[in-house]
Amino acid sequence: MLKKNDIWKSFLCGASVGCLFWNPVFSVSAQSNANGDTSYMSAYGYSYTAYNTVYTGKYSNDGQKYASAYLTNESAQSNLPGGYAGVYPILYDDDDNVLASPSDWYYSSSNYPGITRGVFYYNIIGQMPVMAKGLARIWNGSSYWTYATFATPFLNDYT
Repeated sequence: MLKKNDIWKSFLCGASVGCLFWNPVFSVSAQSNANGDTSYMSAYGYSYTAYNTVYTGKYSNDGQKYASAYLTNESAQSNLPGGYAGVYPILYDDDDNVLASPSDWYYSSSNYPGITRGVFYYNIIGQMPVMAKGLARIWNGSSYWTYATFATPFLNDYT
């Protein structure tokens, strides 16, 4: 008689082996994503981390790519006051041309520890590589300091 743990081990082993053979067939429609290095900044009693992510694949079945920017308050895991931080994600092609960016900054709402904002670009035909980099703003008590965040690696639908 099989024990409960033996059943799970058999299932997981079979599922893992099945994924090895299944995945290459559908790799074109699988999602690829990459993060840029993390930026660290602080002002007015708050410490922040910020990074960018670029997505291709699953999000690009119709030629769509996606970039997002994240900024999180790392100060004792507390929530930010409204407007203390902002992000501005930008999606670039491999010639450093801007493909997509928001019309304005996106700022933190009250009672959240961080913010995220994304932008899409549609109708990209072929394997054009894209990457995300962006900007982060933090309140210093009288105005905003603006920082460039690290770029992601280039990705395309086949990465």
